Amino acid sequence: MVYGGGPYGYPLYQPALNEPPPDSVEPVAAAQPPPDVAPPEEPSDAPPGQDGPPPAESQELEAQRGPVTAKVLSWSVRKIDRHPFSALPAGGGLYVVEEEGLPLYVGETDSFQGRWRGRLLSLYQMGLTQKGGLLPKPITVWFGTIQPNTRQARRAVEHALIRALLLSGAVPAGRLRNLSSIRQFRVRGGVSIQGLLPPNPWGVRAAKAPGIANRALSLPDKALYELFERR
Repeated sequence: MVYGGGPYGYPLYQPALNEPPPDSVEPVAAAQPPPDVAPPEEPSDAPPGQDGPPPAESQELEAQRGPVTAKVLSWSVRKIDRHPFSALPAGGGLYVVEEEGLPLYVGETDSFQGRWRGRLLSLYQMGLTQKGGLLPKPITVWFGTIQPNTRQARRAVEHALIRALLLSGAVPAGRLRNLSSIRQFRVRGGVSIQGLLPPNPWGVRAAKAPGIANRALSLPDKALYELFERR
């Protein structure tokens, strides 16, 4: 016979509120953490004309400490006024966006055509171009073809040009949009960059920076060199 849900003479056990469980109750095992997940693979190099992954070393190191040897083979200027723009130079290297006769931004790329076709396409897709693909105002860009066209060489030349523009007073402090601060270090093995400055008014003014002669930068081993941090 069953009485009250249990055998007769054995009433159901009903613990009082807040009463601890009997000693015979097995503790519930804690949930086990999921197995380790393998870390994601390192990002591969970006396709030509696109920004690649940041360097593995500290983001402060905008240029290697030396030795650095590079050459700007030629400088040319374009007034980009529409999308698409067919007169972009071949090759890669350094580019300087100019506004009202002064540098506004210094950048580097392995492919001028790939980089700027992508940027103009973005402006078109966002509706920032006018009828016929015209830009609201032309963009003046100086292009410097670099040899060798490697990321290391391009970053070294980019760094050297920013340094020359700032230390010479060719651009006002705070104008460049890819600079936040300056530190100093001593180069190892020297720095030699030929053809660093373009033949234009701000290039002539930038030639007053330390270590520059005949539009080239030359620093001996263990010379002081300024290091710029990217925003």
